[in-house]
Amino acid sequence: MSGSPGAAAGKGDTLLVSRFCADISQDKAGKVRWRSATKPKLRSLLDINAFFRQNKTPITFLSPTPCNILGLGRWINNFDYVNFLDSFDGTHTRIFMPREHEPQEFRSNKDVNNHLLRHKDVQVRLKERGPGYLMLVMFDKETKQLARELGKKIALPP
Repeated sequence: MSGSPGAAAGKGDTLLVSRFCADISQDKAGKVRWRSATKPKLRSLLDINAFFRQNKTPITFLSPTPCNILGLGRWINNFDYVNFLDSFDGTHTRIFMPREHEPQEFRSNKDVNNHLLRHKDVQVRLKERGPGYLMLVMFDKETKQLARELGKKIALPP
């Protein structure tokens, strides 16, 4: 893809969007239904920007800190962060951190993510946002199960 914004992509440079193109609904019992939508072809940076600016699906980055992808929320509508540590002391509008923390000893980022997904404040927050995606740097089977229980899918590359 060309480096200049809005430049048309050459043959073979088409970016197909898969995971975020889904129709998400809930039935009367509250079960989340995921249906694949038509995958638009994004041929330029302008296409990518326009696509994510119109995003209606909640996307949450769950991590000890937001540093890995800080600033992505400016590009993606309906994007927020759930973190264990708030390096902005509550001043960043898209960062959510559970209010109560007991001293914890974690062995990995997976442990932090699973702790966050089990936390009552985080569960309330994610349920309020509705069905959507979680972006994680690291996860395991427990993370997948906790996400599923909260009506979330883990965003993975195609």
